[in-house]
Amino acid sequence: MLKKQKRILYLLMLLVLTTSLVACGAPPTAELEPTVEQPVSEVQPTAEVPPTSEVVEVAETEAPAVTEAEAGFPTGEITFIAPIDTPGFFPDMGQTFMNMHPGVTVNVIEAAWDNIHEKLTTDFAAGGYTYDAVMVPADYIPEFASAEWLLPFTEDQVAAITEDNIAMNIAQFEGDVWGAPFTAYPQLLSYNTQMLEAAGAEAPTTFSEWHEVCLKVVEAGNQYCMLLPLKQGRYAPMKFENFTYAMGGKIADEEGNMVLAEDPRTLAACEWIRAGMLDHKYIDPASIETDDFQDITSYGDGRWAFDNNSAWAFFQGASNPEMSNIIGYSHVLLWPTGDDGVGGGTRSFGAVLSIPTNAKNAELAWEFIKFMVSDEGQKKQLFDTGNLPVYAHLFTDPEVVEKIVDIELMGEQIKLGTSTLPYRWEPEYERILGPWLHKAWLGELTCQEALSGAQTEIEEMIASYE
Repeated sequence: MLKKQKRILYLLMLLVLTTSLVACGAPPTAELEPTVEQPVSEVQPTAEVPPTSEVVEVAETEAPAVTEAEAGFPTGEITFIAPIDTPGFFPDMGQTFMNMHPGVTVNVIEAAWDNIHEKLTTDFAAGGYTYDAVMVPADYIPEFASAEWLLPFTEDQVAAITEDNIAMNIAQFEGDVWGAPFTAYPQLLSYNTQMLEAAGAEAPTTFSEWHEVCLKVVEAGNQYCMLLPLKQGRYAPMKFENFTYAMGGKIADEEGNMVLAEDPRTLAACEWIRAGMLDHKYIDPASIETDDFQDITSYGDGRWAFDNNSAWAFFQGASNPEMSNIIGYSHVLLWPTGDDGVGGGTRSFGAVLSIPTNAKNAELAWEFIKFMVSDEGQKKQLFDTGNLPVYAHLFTDPEVVEKIVDIELMGEQIKLGTSTLPYRWEPEYERILGPWLHKAWLGELTCQEALSGAQTEIEEMIASYE
């Protein structure tokens, strides 16, 4: 009996002690495992472009990881083709995108500029299932859009790439946008400040001033003032358009009618080149057989006071010691205008990132394109390849301004530029115009005769398309 009473008393005391401990907040005797905050998986990209996706903060309490597929980000595989500017650049960009998005595969195909049109048209004509994203030279947008080989961008896609974009015109055709402008290729005019100083001349602002400067350069003992890349193919028509737009002339009017032989400023552009080559002899006659690379090589040797070429070519003359003896003396010059101040533009084209109509993974292709045209992607392609970005704010970005000479002037020239003709027959136009221009510049025909002959033949070609 006594033993039973002691047992009851012991249980009562234990109950009171437990209740007191709980009320005072004492921890249980068993030690809980501390909650460990899981770090965000940070994938280091293999290229210099930093990830653009937002870093998601980890909640204080553990939660199951959310995959990109569950979050709505597309997965799978895409194939992307682009013309080579700098070997390895596009594979690096593809690898960076894959590092940012595990589970995604980007197959990159690099093609030569001279072959990209044939590769794309062959594939598209056969059904177009090979590529999910393509980098299209802007000249081909009208042709590919007319053939319904590309998907027009949606309103949301257009809105995502339009703000501050100074090159949207290169992706537009018949009221739609057919891709995201990736890089701008303004035809720049650069000059050798050392040669002008030695000749006692200043940088020209009009074509009349330019003429006088070149006369002074030759009088100072230089054989010629400039070499122009006027070789057959696209070179002669391209350079002719540069001079035409700078003088305020037109190739076609607002309705699309050819005015080659009718616009007096267009005629003046042809005659300025012809006179400089045949009469005043300050344009090297070897221009007729010169391409862009031959031109920039000789300009980098310090042989010419002026050069008309691409931004990439300018960078070689301005900063590449392997191709230039004039580093520190080569600078961008805004194109001169007519004597009345009209003009100052140039041919401005570029490359567009588009999605083929029959792309197998258009959704993932769009995400890849957004990554390519991000600020990080745009700056990387500028630093790695020398091709210009398409967003105005990047031309005044402190890092860009520090690294790239005259970059702000290049942005101004893009804004003054005129895009290529908005016709699907652009390659045929160039094929016809080039030989006629050569006949004028070699003295076989007057400029008026040559432009009249070219216009007639081009109009016949256009009629065959209608």
